[in-house]
Amino acid sequence: MFASFLFALMAGFVTPYVERPLGDALGRIDGMALWLGVQELRAITFGAMLLLAALLVWLVGADSSAFLLVLGGLLGLFGKDIVAVLRDPAGAAGKDDDNWDGEIAAPGTRRTLGTDGEAGATREEETLRAVQEAVQSPEPAPEKESEK
Repeated sequence: MFASFLFALMAGFVTPYVERPLGDALGRIDGMALWLGVQELRAITFGAMLLLAALLVWLVGADSSAFLLVLGGLLGLFGKDIVAVLRDPAGAAGKDDDNWDGEIAAPGTRRTLGTDGEAGATREEETLRAVQEAVQSPEPAPEKESEK
């Protein structure tokens, strides 16, 4: 039964990658005036990948379970989204107040390379110092073409 879960997990994961070639193949069939929207094409592709996973389970000769097949397929299809929500709920929701830069780091200060005085500086202090330097020494305004 575990084979049906694994094959379905892989089928759900590859569904977005197979979607475009399958849509192109369906569009090239002569006499087939089938206009599929994005949602319909995604559903047909997902169903075809689950059918392929079930066929692979049968070819391997393993016991199958419809529940594990569907569960694995859904986890494979939405796995990236689930991980994104678990890692950063505000960013996955598209909120503007999200300030996560995508890097995973242990909390606390980081050692930085530099002179002895800068070695103990935290990331916030480095950012503040860089902003202060940028504000104190503005770049000269570019010359306009009319002044040349």
